[in-house]
Amino acid sequence: MTARLAYCPSCHRILDRFRPGGHGVRRPRARCPRCHALERHRLLAILLDGLAPALQEHGRVLDIAPSRYVTPRLERIAPAHYVRIDLDHHADAREIDLQASLTKLPFPDDSFDLIICFHVLEHIPDDAAAISELHRVLRAGGVAIVQVPIRFDRPTDEDPTAPADERVVRFGQADHVRAYGSDFEARLERAGLSGIRVTAGELLGGAAAGVFSIPADTVVWILRPSADGGGGRIRIDGGFRLRTIDRLARLARDQHRELEQLRRERARAEARAERAEQRAERILGHPAVRAVVVVTRPARRALAWLRSRRAR
Repeated sequence: MTARLAYCPSCHRILDRFRPGGHGVRRPRARCPRCHALERHRLLAILLDGLAPALQEHGRVLDIAPSRYVTPRLERIAPAHYVRIDLDHHADAREIDLQASLTKLPFPDDSFDLIICFHVLEHIPDDAAAISELHRVLRAGGVAIVQVPIRFDRPTDEDPTAPADERVVRFGQADHVRAYGSDFEARLERAGLSGIRVTAGELLGGAAAGVFSIPADTVVWILRPSADGGGGRIRIDGGFRLRTIDRLARLARDQHRELEQLRRERARAEARAERAEQRAERILGHPAVRAVVVVTRPARRALAWLRSRRAR
């Protein structure tokens, strides 16, 4: 039976499987066992691959609460113009360039071509001020990629004054102050941001989303200043989805074939080692051999080596 194909676009590794992870309810295939990226990090890695050509040409990037799973990719894409900020420089052992609040960013208007804001707004009591700041520092033609935990079947539930144990029940984590709902896009629009809501299933297709272990209903917003009217120089063009799937799936298949070949070669080597050990034991254990042969130290070392090969 062929093993299920699993591939992490964050570290570009073929995997046996993804591991459980996540806060609160543990998700069975959430975390990459090699780089530890979660589903949202893997989706962002794919999006950044699609944006890379435009960012390498123009790219001034603001990464809010940066993730160690994504930082290396952004450093390659825009090495001279990549800025990382967080209010708490100790949070998750992040490396940042500037300690700053998203509600009062220390940058001029129209400063950035790309803003990454993943799982940040649900932590901020005054999210209206934070979203307004995203709009203010985003250049005309630029893109903000935003993701929040959300439940579309109900309105936003929020209470920054709720005690920690109540926040866990209502919002999913003790450090969240709200659970976003059906009015989230209206909040973005009030601040002057508009764009598209994209699911992993729409972006990648169900089969590819399964290979990357990103739930098909995972949502991300690709936003621009509303005044742009859909224009701009930073684009994810129409062929992005197919190119991304083809390239990553081809690489995953190639690595999968190589892994299967290595497994077959290892199985054959283990079988040869086992047969050699059995032959050695039959020879050394034969009564005639025991009567006339003194097992020398080199012979004992050889037998020990054969046994160690079998144990691997």
